[in-house]
Amino acid sequence: MYGDHTRPQRGLLAGVPTLVTVPEKVLSYRPPAKQFQFSHEVKEDFILMDYTYEQLKHKTVAELREIAKGNEHEALQGYTQLNKEHLLVALSKALGIKHEHHEVVGVDKASIKARIREMKQKRDEAIAAHDHVQLKVARRTIHRLKRQIHKATV
Repeated sequence: MYGDHTRPQRGLLAGVPTLVTVPEKVLSYRPPAKQFQFSHEVKEDFILMDYTYEQLKHKTVAELREIAKGNEHEALQGYTQLNKEHLLVALSKALGIKHEHHEVVGVDKASIKARIREMKQKRDEAIAAHDHVQLKVARRTIHRLKRQIHKATV
């Protein structure tokens, strides 16, 4: 099954035969094909599943319409004519999904945003004056302030 092969060495082991095992046959890996064909049974499970807003947001319009098809809620009337944005809102209302917005906790978001606006003006002035040092300072400050808001977001 395995063949004995010698391989030339360099340095101290030059001329000393070494045993290297090589498989006679290399098996190739072939990933399974993606199958997104929906049978009737899959559609039933597909409709009854609980979703989060994020899961719905990542679905295609066709998948969202398929979910809406099995629901008789008044918000979903005319679901075939709705685009993805409106269909998301209607499905969320019909399925009782609440989309919660993130909150900034522990910092004064309004004052940080005011400082960002000031730094953006300084950045524009630095660009107009071709002052690369001040431009870099302004950009780094803007970045740092935005990161402060991002880190305080819950």
